[in-house]
Amino acid sequence: GAFPAWNGKLLAGGMASEELHLLTIDSDDVTADEIILMGQGRIRDVASGPEGMVYLLLNKGDPRKGRSVRMVPAG
Repeated sequence: GAFPAWNGKLLAGGMASEELHLLTIDSDDVTADEIILMGQGRIRDVASGPEGMVYLLLNKGDPRKGRSVRMVPAG
């Protein structure tokens, strides 16, 4: 998709940490953990679209108010 370097890796969002992690997994072990995004609000969901873009559901403050964000490759 839009992020070929991320193929075969796992994106995991944190509500309390407000971080999006890119995890490299080998067998049952996490071998690398890179923070991709931080401080933009609680990450409630992460999904990839059919065109290969990554979408996030975020909220900051009021849990009833949030926003959807489409990540695009840099450059």
